[in-house]
Amino acid sequence: MSGDGWLGEDEEVEQPAGAGARSMTGRWGAAGMPLEKSKDFKNSTRRLGARLAPQRLGLIAVMLLAVSSVTLLVIAPKILGSATNVIVDGVTTGKGIDYTKLHNILFVVLVV
Repeated sequence: MSGDGWLGEDEEVEQPAGAGARSMTGRWGAAGMPLEKSKDFKNSTRRLGARLAPQRLGLIAVMLLAVSSVTLLVIAPKILGSATNVIVDGVTTGKGIDYTKLHNILFVVLVV
């Protein structure tokens, strides 16, 4: 059965050359992270900023959209939870659902 790619009971998998040395670097070595610090981080950062300067407006837009996205992901479930509470309270108390309050909450969700 060894010809079809499956290992038999007595066959072993050989490690590639240098695999033992790589496994000693730990988790970050496997991810391709450099094992040493940058020699000139300050100037490298300045050069990167200079290269990205023409796209400054786009970068600011991306950052603002990322922050607003995370904010909405936190706020929206909380608002929808209060809408669910209005429905559950209306059903469990027997008074009926307060549709005015529910519409107001759902309108806030649409606005946000």
